[in-house]
Order: sequence, then structure tokens, then C-alpha cells
Amino acid sequence: MVGWIGFSCLPAVGGIADIRDAVQAILNGDPVGAAMNAAGAIPGPGDGIKITGAIVCYTGKFPWKARDLGILLSKEIVPLLPDTLKLDVWRVVLSTRENAIVTKLTNEGYSISQIQEMVASSQGLTKSFLMKNIGEFNDVAGNLHPYGAGVKKTVIGTYASFSGSRPYTEVGEEFGANYLNFMSTPDWSTNEKFLDMMIDNGDEIILSVHPNVVPSGSGTTFKNEIAYLTSNGYSVSGVPYGDGLYRMIKI
Repeated sequence: MVGWIGFSCLPAVGGIADIRDAVQAILNGDPVGAAMNAAGAIPGPGDGIKITGAIVCYTGKFPWKARDLGILLSKEIVPLLPDTLKLDVWRVVLSTRENAIVTKLTNEGYSISQIQEMVASSQGLTKSFLMKNIGEFNDVAGNLHPYGAGVKKTVIGTYASFSGSRPYTEVGEEFGANYLNFMSTPDWSTNEKFLDMMIDNGDEIILSVHPNVVPSGSGTTFKNEIAYLTSNGYSVSGVPYGDGLYRMIKI
């Protein structure tokens, strides 16, 4: 994979030729950091356009390998790039969801080197971000039902009953599922973090009530959750999940 980029996309001039040599060092099993430092190959802003162009060339031909490429680059080459170029490379090789995570982490004050560690970790960026969020979320478990990554089911819905529906907390207990149980007035930022964890964890999403039967002016938080999940590529399934229950599925 790296060899194809090095010899089929990158022109052999200047610093780019040094990067090509560094690619060969990877293939030879040599420490690429030492190889690049020895060659003086840490690129400047102009070289960045060529590097990201070469990555686009590769991922355009082999899109299914983009994630593996992103991890490889983050471990071997990205540490030596300027921070702005790191972001450029990630925009090309990471998924839309992963780039959204990069933006969130940046806005939260995480350094590029900290984000790089998460991208290059064996867990990958999404899993690392998930575990970080779960840890922060469960720190307030005195007020919330703690989230469990191993459960893989989440229930959302309303407390009130509509057309015979049951409270979502009751359904959550029945399924042994994750659910958000506020003991005080909720805030949307907590809801959003909970939904993000659910998405990143690949949970099965169970609805205690179909949103179409919730009357106008009721179930505002539930409807906001449905809208948020819809914006992230989910849709309410038309097939009932069980007695009065439904699912949201990724489309």
C-alpha cells in the first residue's frame, strides 16, 4: 500500500523524493522517522499539496483502504509533518465521522499530538473517542444511568404513555439496555454526548414509542433525539420491533 503511493503517485523531486525514500525505508523495515530526519525530508507547506494529492490519488483507486492508510500514516509519517498538514492528511484518509471527532477534540482543546495518538492507537480514533466519552459520562453516574459499551443496545423514548406505550426507562430495564435516565432537568449537551456514544458503539437503537404517535408539544427531547439520529444517517424502521416498540436503523 505505502509502496504504491511512494512510487506511483509521488513525483521524485526535492523533499517528495525524500519521502519516497522514506516509503522504501518502511518497506525495508527501517525506522521511518530516522530515515526522514536523515534525508531532511520534513516537508514545508508547498510539499503538503503534493503529499495530500498523492493520498487522494491512492484512496481514489482503493477507497476501502483509506482507514488503514490513515492509521499507517499517523504512526509512521504524520508525526513528522507540520500540524496544519496533519489535519490536511486526516481530511483525506479519515471518515466523515472521524473528521467530525477530530473537529470536536480540537474544539475541546486537545492538541494535534494528543489527537494523533488516538488516531494511531490500536483502538483507532472512534473507539478511543468512545472510551474517553464513556469515562467522562460515567463520572456523573450518580445522576445518570451509567453507559455500558458492552451492552450494544440503547432505548430512547418518552416517560409519558402514548397509544399504550411504556416509559422508555421501563423498556430499557426489560432489555438490560443503555438508556439516559436524568434525575434532574436534562441539558441537550448530555443528550448529544449520549447519542454520540451510542452511534460510535454501533448500538441497536430501540424506540419505546413511534415518534408519529407523540402529539405536537409533547416529547420534545425524544423528537430532538430522533432528528439528531436522522441527521447522522438513521431512519425509523417501518417494521415493529415488538409489542409497541420500533427501531432506528442506519441507512
